[in-house]
Amino acid sequence: MHSPLELLAPAGSLDVFQTAVENGANAIYIGAPAVNARALARHFTFEEIAAMTDFAHQRRVKLYVAMNSLVKEEDLPVVVELLSVLAGIGVDALIIQDLGIYRLARRYFPELRLHASTLLGAHNSINVRQLAEMGFARVVLAREMRIDEIATAANASPAEVEVFVHGAMCFAYSGLCLFSSFLGGKSGLRGRCVQPCRRKYSWRGGPAKGGGYLFSMNDLEGIGLIDQLREAGVSSLKIEGRMRSRQYVGAVVSAYRLALDHPGDDVALREAGKILAQAMGRKTSTGYFLPGTDENLITHQYSGNIGLFLGKVTHCRQGRAELKLREPLLLGDRIRVHNEKSGERDSLTVRELWLAGRQVQEAEAGQTVRLSVPESAQTNDPVYKVDTSDSRQNAAKANSFAPQKFKKLVDKERNRDRIRTVVAQVAPKTKAHPARRSVVPEGGPKSGAPFRPGRGQRKDASVSSGPPLPWWLKIDDLIVLNQLPRHNLPARVVVLLTQETLRQLKRLAVAGDLRRSLIWALPPIIVEPDLAFYRQAIALLFRQGFFDWQIAHVGQLQLLIEVMRAGGEAEESLSQIRKKSSRTKRPPDRSRKSRLMLYGHYSLNVMNSQALQALADMGIATSQVSIEADRDLVAVLTPHRQKGLGMTVYGFPPLFTARPSPGFFSFGQTFVSPKGEEFVLAKSFGQTLAVPTDPFSLLDRLDDLKALGLDYVVVDLSGGLRKRGDLALLWRRLDGGHSKERLRSFNFTGSLQ
Repeated sequence: MHSPLELLAPAGSLDVFQTAVENGANAIYIGAPAVNARALARHFTFEEIAAMTDFAHQRRVKLYVAMNSLVKEEDLPVVVELLSVLAGIGVDALIIQDLGIYRLARRYFPELRLHASTLLGAHNSINVRQLAEMGFARVVLAREMRIDEIATAANASPAEVEVFVHGAMCFAYSGLCLFSSFLGGKSGLRGRCVQPCRRKYSWRGGPAKGGGYLFSMNDLEGIGLIDQLREAGVSSLKIEGRMRSRQYVGAVVSAYRLALDHPGDDVALREAGKILAQAMGRKTSTGYFLPGTDENLITHQYSGNIGLFLGKVTHCRQGRAELKLREPLLLGDRIRVHNEKSGERDSLTVRELWLAGRQVQEAEAGQTVRLSVPESAQTNDPVYKVDTSDSRQNAAKANSFAPQKFKKLVDKERNRDRIRTVVAQVAPKTKAHPARRSVVPEGGPKSGAPFRPGRGQRKDASVSSGPPLPWWLKIDDLIVLNQLPRHNLPARVVVLLTQETLRQLKRLAVAGDLRRSLIWALPPIIVEPDLAFYRQAIALLFRQGFFDWQIAHVGQLQLLIEVMRAGGEAEESLSQIRKKSSRTKRPPDRSRKSRLMLYGHYSLNVMNSQALQALADMGIATSQVSIEADRDLVAVLTPHRQKGLGMTVYGFPPLFTARPSPGFFSFGQTFVSPKGEEFVLAKSFGQTLAVPTDPFSLLDRLDDLKALGLDYVVVDLSGGLRKRGDLALLWRRLDGGHSKERLRSFNFTGSLQ
């Protein structure tokens, strides 16, 4: 017998919160002040959160607070205060992504119940089990999982499982989207996404023509799959929409409440469908829940705007436009105009409405009206109604909360000594970083040590002093090892584990120093059906003595330990690995098969010292700074490194990693944004990727990175669009050679927002 399913609703304002409760939500989630993945939304005050908690608990409704943004070092004092006050208020759970927030909550505020945000990317059963072992009481699964995969994950873990069942969907796997950040420093992982996936793109070159809204996902609607999700072991059904209107949230909550209260009742389900049709959302699909649904995920001919389509602007001049209405429109309604050329969207409230030369309060479908629009609006731009006058006028109901009644409680919690004590421990005043340690993490040769990678290698080749920092090479093709420069060899070689690299290892003679330098790397996404391959491949490599691994998701700790135990290689536990990682650095004892050394990929999203410490606690010997980092972030993090800190400084980073591959995608083709930005649509590991047409590079800033305190840099050739001569040019750049070609520096020379 399954427990009753929780219906979890969003709220971005007090009136929406009250509406969700009144319409039957069992729990509500809101954003924490300043530290949530909807940073553009209005922030609640502590007093308002206390009032909502009290209101909810009186009605046996739970309140969850999303602190699911990545945080920088300077944010840590605010985070500590938030954790302490929210614990004092008595919220029912925190939804978090950042490993630094996770460590602070577990270490200093253990009374807080933790839910793993979907931004932590739990996309398979191994990831869910690892997050449960870390102490998360609930895991919000990746939206890309099918129902059978959800069932496997739910059955494998003691933690509760929550799934999104309705609302907007990101094109990319949550936690892996760099698109917005790459285009202008506004990080989606910090709640500042400018939604480049909603723009219109065109194809350049090749047979593909036209393009469209290639990555603009339809909304998710799983109301007809509730019984299947219950059988799969899901505990909570989550509605997306902390920035949605009162009208939208009220309609969606009431529809799902109706379906939940009348299981198997087709009449109730049809009625619920009618309610959802008026919710002012996008076109919907069942998302990834069912196999073979890729073609329904995106309607690329349409913009995918939220709201009821009112029509297209006909005549437009000086901020006034004519529009033939397809839906009724009232004064006070909220509308959005989509600029087709730029992809930008502007919203405004209808303050005046003209019909046949006279002002009116309302107009019916089929009538042609004149109204004010943004100055940027043009003829043929589509217009959508996104909120109703009734919804906005009823916002006054929220005054019944009287948050001022909780000021004394909040003041008491904000002035606890515990806050000052914890802040003093985790965020002392920044000091100049100590003298650099020239670190080559254990298990590999010093930079420049010859390891005979292939034909033509000269032992005495020493043309230049090489880069100022030890450099690591990451590859997905072992043939590259035969094309390495004759001097300045990489300190470590990181090999992405694929079926091809495994075959190449068997064919090629990889021995001596080269073999000892290898670190095998797991990709950020391993879908449930692919786990069998990785288990077999990892076991094979263990038997061959490869115990140095780079992980791209914390769940992969669980995978490595599971395979090691199953193969009888060692009875090693994560606690033993943690102990070893904290020891003074010395060459690894290769006579012991159990010597597992772990390294972190940039997709672990390290932006603060507490996240670094959390990874060290888990046994990660050496980590990387987030690839989104700017110069200031690197400078702040290096004094806090444990056994070495690196950064990827060259490569073609996937700007998004996504599961769908509908028929209108043209892989290998360049797609172009409305602003002329060019990218290539690629496929890897069965996933859809967008990669830059040119690599990003910090190779001309290695002296600066050394001065900042980094211990090594990574040149990532995996997934690159290599052309003849590219490698020779790259080796010259590593030697300090200059190129007329100007490459992107990502956010390093700008500012990460």
